[in-house]
Amino acid sequence: MNELKVSVIIPCYNVEDCLRRCVDSVLRQDISGNGYEIILVDDGSTDSTPAICDSYVSDNRPAVRVIHQSNSGVAAARNNGVAAANGELVAFLDSDDWWDRTYLNKMLELVSLCPDAGLYACKYWYVKYGRNEDRVRDLQYVKCGSPYINYFQSYYSGSSMPVWTGAVMMPKDVCIAMGGFPEGVRLGEDFLLWAKTAMHFPVAYLDECLSYYYNDVPPGRRLTKRLHEPQAHMAWHLDALDTECRTQSPEMYADWCCLRDKLRATGLRAYWLNDRHHDAAAKELAKVDWTNLPAIYKNWYDRPVWRHRMHDSLFRLLSRIKQLILSVLRKKKI
Repeated sequence: MNELKVSVIIPCYNVEDCLRRCVDSVLRQDISGNGYEIILVDDGSTDSTPAICDSYVSDNRPAVRVIHQSNSGVAAARNNGVAAANGELVAFLDSDDWWDRTYLNKMLELVSLCPDAGLYACKYWYVKYGRNEDRVRDLQYVKCGSPYINYFQSYYSGSSMPVWTGAVMMPKDVCIAMGGFPEGVRLGEDFLLWAKTAMHFPVAYLDECLSYYYNDVPPGRRLTKRLHEPQAHMAWHLDALDTECRTQSPEMYADWCCLRDKLRATGLRAYWLNDRHHDAAAKELAKVDWTNLPAIYKNWYDRPVWRHRMHDSLFRLLSRIKQLILSVLRKKKI
């Protein structure tokens, strides 16, 4: 058996301000010996990110390796990291997020407990406005006392995604067999891989927050009106998963259909409101079986577009005012 257990893959693009916090959290893991390696994938950064990556290169334990590539997107960066990985398992962490120091040890305990799983995940802290929030609720376990969850039911019934990239580990060979992260998809590429994996393998889950999802991004980045082209959004790739899941059990397919329809109803709102993408979004929304969803979803689309646009503009204005107030208050504290 390969002595190296885990390869931690960290894609990096122009993250000079936060990369060290991320990498250092991995280097501080409470795991002995040469149990893991770190692979930093610099995706054509133009700031000091490449130099910061190179400063970590070491033959010590854990070993740190760097891959420099031309800008190709996060999916390609992760896939190249997986291809270069020496570990039996691959774990993923984005460069602005970080781990609790017990993350790897506790996740490896879950792997030992559930060797047949194709996906291992845990709860995570959602970090915003300087506060940590546990948003993962309503987990649907396969049976009482089981570490396995029904991924589709949990995502459908919960208020947030139960499986997030920075809190995931999976066997390298499973990741490759599932096709890796779909390149060309820039929003939800990770979900497409998790969902496909959940259709073929059990999903083991640790009900403990061990990772930090940082979302305190500057207002200008969060409030942008720019939308990815439709084919770069996961909502336009759900039909392929639909075909994949039809070969599984009727119960799994029913659960998948509920989640699929929820993701279309929620994920396509901004496209439906956009003049340029409205027709493409409407075509996808026509596939939704609204009986799978609470009435509030359908009622939202029954309202006139102009009302939503007016509400959206007001919300953006109020959000910008809120951010400006918070910025002033933070400066005063400093």
